[in-house]
Amino acid sequence: MSFKKFLFILSTEAAGGRNLPTKEHILTNVDKNIEVEVVNTLYRGHTTNLAREFAQKNPGSVVVACGGDGTLREVAEGVFGTDSYFSAIPCGTGNDFYKTVAYGVSAEEMIKNIHKLTPSKIDLIKVNDKICLNVWNFGFDADVIVKAKELQAKHPRMQDLSYTFGAIKSVFGKLSTKISYEIETIDNKLHTGSGNFLLGNVANGKYYGGGFNPAPRADVKDGILNVSLIDHTNSFQLLALLGKYKKGKHEHFKIVHTFDAVKGKLKSLEGEINGCYDGDIVRFSEAKFEVINNGLNFAEYEGKDG
Repeated sequence: MSFKKFLFILSTEAAGGRNLPTKEHILTNVDKNIEVEVVNTLYRGHTTNLAREFAQKNPGSVVVACGGDGTLREVAEGVFGTDSYFSAIPCGTGNDFYKTVAYGVSAEEMIKNIHKLTPSKIDLIKVNDKICLNVWNFGFDADVIVKAKELQAKHPRMQDLSYTFGAIKSVFGKLSTKISYEIETIDNKLHTGSGNFLLGNVANGKYYGGGFNPAPRADVKDGILNVSLIDHTNSFQLLALLGKYKKGKHEHFKIVHTFDAVKGKLKSLEGEINGCYDGDIVRFSEAKFEVINNGLNFAEYEGKDG
């Protein structure tokens, strides 16, 4: 199957728009044998509406998200449930989902080779009534993202370092939340418990938060959600953990609990806390999650390094 029609959605919110290709650049560099439309988002929710309208009117087409992880999720939400395909070009600050599906492939390479995409399917995470593409997380790391976004707003030039400085700033704040959990794993076992946790995440992809690797074994095509819960620790132990956590070398720590899950429920015993859907903060007190196996049509770049 070869795709003939593409919609590129450009989000100026991603990295302040500084990494976005122009409409003229896209139209000049894509293969001349394909039909291409390029649009800019104009308001909150516009991204999803644009993606859904195009996908429904043009079955078998590809909607290409040009932006950060939040933009990718919004486009995926619009394509979800249609006969069209989702794809993406890395134009954000972290580009975390992109690192899982096409690590090392540049935006320029993707644009020039967009006609070479092939049809595939990937999993999604459903959290309550929301679709999540990459990682849903809560606790310390969600607080880091809140602080990172604050830093990005105040200091636009430090986009690439905002997550690191956000983490350092958060180290000296509240370091745990009391959570109860019910997690069903792929072997049909139900794991229950509660405790004071530094953070937790439900991962479809490997990376989040500007390159941290909470789920080194994650695969967007395996029908598994890689769930991690990390026990409360002090600031000094946390600093020692962060380096390993960024590199995906943390799973052997005793305070790290991992589950290969298909669904579950997490409840804050302290009222509402920060939760993060692909970089966008949504506060919650209780959340049910599950994997949607092969839930999204995905136009894949086969030249990826893996």
